[in-house]
Amino acid sequence: MRRILLGLVSCSFISSAYSIENACSEYILKPVQGKDFNFYYQKASSLKIAPKDEFETTNQYQERVSKTFNSLNIPTEFFVEIPIERKFITFDADKRLLTFSPYIIDNANVNYGSKFKNLAFNNFYTNYEYDIQISRLVKDTGSYIAKNAFGTQFKVKEQEVTYRSIFDEPKRNYESYSLPLAVFNIDENQITIDKVKALKSNAKAYALISLKPPYAVRTVSPPEEVTITGRTASTVINEALFSDIKCFIITDEKNQGIISSVVNTKLGDKFFKEEELKLKRPR
Repeated sequence: MRRILLGLVSCSFISSAYSIENACSEYILKPVQGKDFNFYYQKASSLKIAPKDEFETTNQYQERVSKTFNSLNIPTEFFVEIPIERKFITFDADKRLLTFSPYIIDNANVNYGSKFKNLAFNNFYTNYEYDIQISRLVKDTGSYIAKNAFGTQFKVKEQEVTYRSIFDEPKRNYESYSLPLAVFNIDENQITIDKVKALKSNAKAYALISLKPPYAVRTVSPPEEVTITGRTASTVINEALFSDIKCFIITDEKNQGIISSVVNTKLGDKFFKEEELKLKRPR
């Protein structure tokens, strides 16, 4: 996957907070409630919606989809907890400076949108999409002995790689986008060591999303051809929630919103070089 750097939005959790472009501003300095990815994925996966056929009008189809989805009793918009890299929240005791680095959340434009092309609801999606990666799980499933063209034997490891993500379509002409890349430092005399430690240990991140068809999808891609240099046969599984990603929000140790931002801000060429856009590979 092509990883895109998440630009930092940050705030002072002592005397002020920041909402970029007023995103989720109503949740700043207020409690944020959200559930994990699995909760909503399992609910949405239970939906059984037949594709629209030629004898059904668009209005009839939309009404049927809406009625089926409403049976789940899922709110129109809701928060899903997403991973946060706490090591990128740093404090300089000498300068009394608290910093949120640009790598605190993992979001990216990705190139696996084509995996969903065979779906009945594929008219919105192209090859390049946007996602928030929730997790990457690698599971060894076995091994076998293979031969190359010269008859040399070598061992091939088999594995399953499962990606879980919140998946969205590009919002601005398929251009790369992310949160504004700027490191906001918090420099407050009121900051105490205990307060900083509490934030580093308990800060959480959420995405405010609204599900849309096909809601939850699981695809399985067969292993690519194994080479003599790459002796691993990986079956790739994508488990994705299809949604409109409204914004990100980060909460403090009291689970109150302290940082929020939109997700569709363009990355201008004048600010970045390609190398600067790359985010570390997920573990």
